[in-house]
Amino acid sequence: MFNFKIKHLANNSTLGEKLKKLREAQGFDLASLAKITGINPIYLLALEEGRYQNLPSYVYTTNYLKSYLFVLGVNQPNYYLKLLQSERMIYQKPDFYSQPIIFLKLKKYFSQTEITPQKIRLLLVITLIFICFGYLGWETKKIISPPMLLVESPQNNLITNKQVVEVRGRTAREAKLLINEQEVFVGSDGVFSDKIFLQEGLNIIKISAQKRYSKVNEIFRKVLVIGSDEKKQEVSVK
Repeated sequence: MFNFKIKHLANNSTLGEKLKKLREAQGFDLASLAKITGINPIYLLALEEGRYQNLPSYVYTTNYLKSYLFVLGVNQPNYYLKLLQSERMIYQKPDFYSQPIIFLKLKKYFSQTEITPQKIRLLLVITLIFICFGYLGWETKKIISPPMLLVESPQNNLITNKQVVEVRGRTAREAKLLINEQEVFVGSDGVFSDKIFLQEGLNIIKISAQKRYSKVNEIFRKVLVIGSDEKKQEVSVK
């Protein structure tokens, strides 16, 4: 009967174990290494412990590893980068946010065999679908976006002794315009104008415009009505 002993090879250590040994041999602790590289020590620890699910995207992790190795004097990082790539594929789930799974499958499908008429047709269909979705998104944004609203008169924080002020401006011609909740006619060119009666003291004028399914665009104007010209020098609108 033969007795076999299992011999563990030193080369079977993980990337994280190799990095930790390398760091300790150089006399660095994680805190000092983090300070020099500018990398969060949480990420450095996750890298050494092989917790790839706690690391950012592959691009960031690769840059972290390069900085780590550079500080420790490793000028040829390719060996460690290959370890990172192979271990990450084993231990980490696919990064769906950085590269959606549908693009990975399409990339694999189109790179496996030669280009055929079927593949060209599929590519055209996919391109058309993305164009349609992009157009629908753009149109939806146009519909729900609040209309343009420009108030030319009165100026904000206006001080006057007049009891009437003209509210004048421009908006989208299809918009419904309200001044102090009262609908005002909008011309075919989008211009609107209306006279508002004011009370003595501070008046708040609310101008709002809204298309059928859009959000509301609102502008407020403060107008202070005083009883005599002499008071203008002492009063300001807050």
